[in-house]
Amino acid sequence: MNGSARQHALTVSLLQRAERWRQAERRARRLARGRSEDAGDATRLADDYRLLAHDLARVRTLMPDSRTREYLEAAYARAHATLHHGAWLIGSELLRLFREEIPAVVRWLGPYILWSTAIFALAVSGGYALVWRYPELIALFASPDLIASVERGQLWTEGLLNIVPPRCCRCRFWRTTSS
Repeated sequence: MNGSARQHALTVSLLQRAERWRQAERRARRLARGRSEDAGDATRLADDYRLLAHDLARVRTLMPDSRTREYLEAAYARAHATLHHGAWLIGSELLRLFREEIPAVVRWLGPYILWSTAIFALAVSGGYALVWRYPELIALFASPDLIASVERGQLWTEGLLNIVPPRCCRCRFWRTTSS
């Protein structure tokens, strides 16, 4: 068998494995998106990685300027990234969220936050000035009962701050502290 026939035979046998490459790429995509409870998926991904590496080396030799090489390089890179990515740790992700992502979003939204705050402050100060100048306008914001209780000298927040659980509560804490 001469060199050209051998090279052609190797190329044909290599291209017959294209379906396995597609399966390997689909598996790598699926595992890159989320977790899998199946340990066999991780084992198959490791096998896929070796298969793609081996076939990519052959394709680079036999068909260096082909779309097959480009496809295999992309599939190999995806399998590599999926196989070698670090473990997902919630602590580090939360830390990154609070150190990097939230400050970046706040910086990006900064002008909008400033304008919204300025409009809010102007509306509050305008409302305060109108109620100061025309006290009868307070009826637009507060009920007559609330106005009467404030005029008697009672704070409207008293009912909010003096919350006591009912006696029928089955909470052990209540029974131990009340007896």
